[in-house]
Amino acid sequence: MAGLIYKIEAFLSDGYFSQPEYFERVIYIDPAHPDYTIPFNVLKNDRRPHHLADQVLDSFRRAGPTIQNGAPMFKDVAKPALMTLLVTGKTLVDLREFLRNKTNRDMLIAQITDPDLAAEVKKDFGNIDKDVVPDSSSVKNKLTDFSYYADVKAAFGATENRLNFGKIMAPSIPMSPACSATSAPLRP
Repeated sequence: MAGLIYKIEAFLSDGYFSQPEYFERVIYIDPAHPDYTIPFNVLKNDRRPHHLADQVLDSFRRAGPTIQNGAPMFKDVAKPALMTLLVTGKTLVDLREFLRNKTNRDMLIAQITDPDLAAEVKKDFGNIDKDVVPDSSSVKNKLTDFSYYADVKAAFGATENRLNFGKIMAPSIPMSPACSATSAPLRP
């Protein structure tokens, strides 16, 4: 997400949108509009589970500085959980239930087809006999809005993803020199 914002800023500063033909590619989204929800499953992506989980964690860290300063277990708990949700077709909204329901967690872990990933996740969660994962409160606290606000839950709980940033920012769009020289394309 940070790369996307940087590229948009670079496009604007270089006069990118002064070319009328590029306005056809502009998508305006009003996430606060009560009548329209854009499905945005951030976990539905072609990236490798480790890479995508790291990107989601980075987004959480940027949004909540306390994760960097006071929640050292956040990554240890969230990363394997996110990877599990990713490979089983779930969403960020499902993360809370994964962390607080052993039956749900065990069912999803059993669906992991990659043996290396399954072994890694089982090391993290396989021996937990309780419903609630220890040290998961910092993760669950960050996910409160995903579960309690209907519009946020509808957007981030969708199984599909209508915001394909890789396609939106496809290499077929000429990049400004400043943008292409300092960052890689937003693709897996």
